[in-house]
Amino acid sequence: MGVVRTENLKNPIGITQAAGFPSFPENWTFEPESFVSSDEKLKLFGMFMKKKPLEISGADSCPKNVLVVVHGFGEHGGRYLHFPHYLENAVDGIYVYDQLGHGRSEGARGDAPDFDRYVQDLARVLMRLYDRSPTTRFHLLGHSMGGHIALRFMYLHPTFQLKTVQISAPWLKLVKNPSLPLRGVAKFLAYTYGTLSLAAEIDPMVLSRDENVVEHYRADRLNHSKMTPRLFDSVQKAIKDTLSRVEKSSEKLNYPIQFIIPGADTLIDSKTSTDFFEKLSAVEKKLVVLNEFRHESMNDLGKEKFFDAVSAWIVGHESISSVIQ
Repeated sequence: MGVVRTENLKNPIGITQAAGFPSFPENWTFEPESFVSSDEKLKLFGMFMKKKPLEISGADSCPKNVLVVVHGFGEHGGRYLHFPHYLENAVDGIYVYDQLGHGRSEGARGDAPDFDRYVQDLARVLMRLYDRSPTTRFHLLGHSMGGHIALRFMYLHPTFQLKTVQISAPWLKLVKNPSLPLRGVAKFLAYTYGTLSLAAEIDPMVLSRDENVVEHYRADRLNHSKMTPRLFDSVQKAIKDTLSRVEKSSEKLNYPIQFIIPGADTLIDSKTSTDFFEKLSAVEKKLVVLNEFRHESMNDLGKEKFFDAVSAWIVGHESISSVIQ
């Protein structure tokens, strides 16, 4: 079987992991929580994974470095439970939440009134974390749709204090874009039956070369394959706006940014991502291309290379003061 239960994680929510993935580190804690979305209407589900405080009197219990992860379309934060194992030498806390309409968060599957609602929810997550731990250095990693959300967050919230940002396979263009007539139908439906639930199937084979990951993705009941016309139309508008921003000399991002692009991605167009990176204006930037990797580099065979890149970017900025004060 390619799916294993995570009782060894000692978490109460029954999340599963692909067979062969590392167990949750014994010196880390797992804290599930819920919080209200940015529109104050729905509850979102979050998970704070962090190292246990040192058994020293007076030791600061606030994590020193925390990585905030924004997951991709159709999946959920429980698919990132292996991150502490690979990143425990770079961070002492990882926060991942289920986005609106995903995983254990409320909301119709694959629906949002506007793509930037996800961006505002990310802003709420970061503000909540910062308010309760103002001395912590926060790092951001967004994958696929989450990568696009992280990009838009930087453009729409340019003064928020983040230590580093990393973008994995950002959804800026699909390899197989819907045909023009189909896009026209989607736009029409967005204004007439905007919340109609339509199939948005993802072939798990495009995600990873690891057969256990593919089997697990298919079996995971928290994944979904739905998208509404209004969200699809909003995604297209957001992509157009995001792509236009790298053409403006005034749109310089105030964050050290690393792009991690899987070279064998057949879901997201890698050339569009690398072209965007080349035009991107930022205080510091780096491009990492993992040539043989499929869409989910963090879940592919040889995923250690992905985590080595993530870890090196975080550790490499350990002694650099925050960009935004």
